[in-house]
Amino acid sequence: MSEKKLEQYQDILERERPVIPGHPPMSRESRAAQFSPFAALTGYEELIEEGARLTDSKIILGEEALEELNRVLKELPEIVARKEPVELVYFEKDAWKAGGAYRRYSGRIIKYDAIEEWIKLEDGTRVAFAEITELSRHEP
Repeated sequence: MSEKKLEQYQDILERERPVIPGHPPMSRESRAAQFSPFAALTGYEELIEEGARLTDSKIILGEEALEELNRVLKELPEIVARKEPVELVYFEKDAWKAGGAYRRYSGRIIKYDAIEEWIKLEDGTRVAFAEITELSRHEP
């Protein structure tokens, strides 16, 4: 601080901190917390990261791929009954943004519903038939 500024405050520099009767003095940590940086943009960094996160668009299957998928879906009763392992690729919609991500699964299908058109995987994931892009059997 410059000498001139220091002179302006000379009368209060040596004073004791005021004490208010019936009010306990605040700890140093509590007093310092009052002057910590104000986080007006809480969550801003997360918002920027979320905006930068990329999602995939859902692929529309061609006629041949759709026929092959339907052929394997018709074999679901046998696949589930025999507990056969399968390879599966499905589209999972993003909860926050348009689009989603493709997931690959290797394992067994434990349940299916041909009326509501979904399958349930060993890990508990439920996948709609419409989200499946690839499904193949791996007979033992």
